[in-house]
Amino acid sequence: MEKNKTIIIIPAYNEEENIGRTIRIIKENTKNIEIDNIKVDSEIIVVNDGSTDKTAEIARNKGCEVINLPRNLGKANAFFAGIKAAIRKDADVVITMDADLLEAHKEDFIDLIKAARDVKNKNKPMMVIAQAREKVDLNMYVATISNSGIRAFNKPACYVITSAREKGKVKGYGIENYLNILFAKNQRVAYCDLKFKEAYRGNAKNKIIQKRDIRKTLNKIKKLRRIF
Repeated sequence: MEKNKTIIIIPAYNEEENIGRTIRIIKENTKNIEIDNIKVDSEIIVVNDGSTDKTAEIARNKGCEVINLPRNLGKANAFFAGIKAAIRKDADVVITMDADLLEAHKEDFIDLIKAARDVKNKNKPMMVIAQAREKVDLNMYVATISNSGIRAFNKPACYVITSAREKGKVKGYGIENYLNILFAKNQRVAYCDLKFKEAYRGNAKNKIIQKRDIRKTLNKIKKLRRIF
């Protein structure tokens, strides 16, 4: 049976309270997946972004490969490190997840992988963005799409990401905005309304950091040269 190699990348910084649950949810919902008679072999890579807690230890004990960055370099650098590792492993599809996953379903992962490996355009770069729902109250979630950290990329898209000259200008939480711009030309973006749920990171400090990183990233890549 033909196989599809899917690498799931989780950038993580001081996520000891969340990373174990996130890994468990992913593993439970990526077992025994077949798409169009193709078996999906999945593997999780946690990129430890200079954490000072037990994030790396927990991830390793859960059976994941852990990439340790020398210090806290920000989400963008953790993302790029994960993409490079996935390329070295010859991944067919790469999925990026946030470390604070609360809920997911097998169908969500199937839809993400199917959209990314789009057989009609398999030689063209493709990024798929999954709508994420962030928990803001006991039973209330807020949907986010353009800044969602849950995304899937096919192999050509991974090469686009690593070869883009502007990647060195991306600051931390600006990574999603950068990717939106990078893949905007020729409609290389697909959107999936899925059922992923995450913890809410909307406290004042996080919002300030996110807005700062996005602003710096957008200012630096105003003249982004698309390389398709």
